[in-house]
Amino acid sequence: MLPICRLQAVWNLTDKSDEFCERIIATDFHKDMLENLTWRTWSEDKLNNSLSESKKKFLEAHIGALHNIVRRIESALGAFRQLKAADTVQKFRKVSHFPVLYFSLLFSYIRRCLIICFVEARK
Repeated sequence: MLPICRLQAVWNLTDKSDEFCERIIATDFHKDMLENLTWRTWSEDKLNNSLSESKKKFLEAHIGALHNIVRRIESALGAFRQLKAADTVQKFRKVSHFPVLYFSLLFSYIRRCLIICFVEARK
C-alpha cells in the first residue's frame, strides 16, 4: 500500500493526465486500488464516526483517483464493470466524509455507460 502523500499524488495525476490513467489500467493498478477499498471491514458506523484523518485521506485519494480514471478513459469502464467497482464503492455513499466523491464517481460511471449505449445504438 502506498503512503498517503503518494496516493494523493496519484489522485492529482489522474486528474491531469490521460496517459497516467491509461497506464494505471494497463498495469492493473486500479485492481489494487479497488482491493484497498475492500480489504478492511469499512462498516458504515465506523466510517462516519471513527476515521482518523489519515484514513479519510486514504479513502478520498482512492475514490478520487478512480473517479478521474473513469471520467477520462473510455476503456476503463469495461475494466471497472468486470471488477464490480460500483458494488465496491457502494458502501461509501452515505458516509458523511465522502458523498461528493462517491456521487462523482457514480455519475462518471453512469455517464460513461450511457455514452457507450448511445454509440452502440447508433451502429
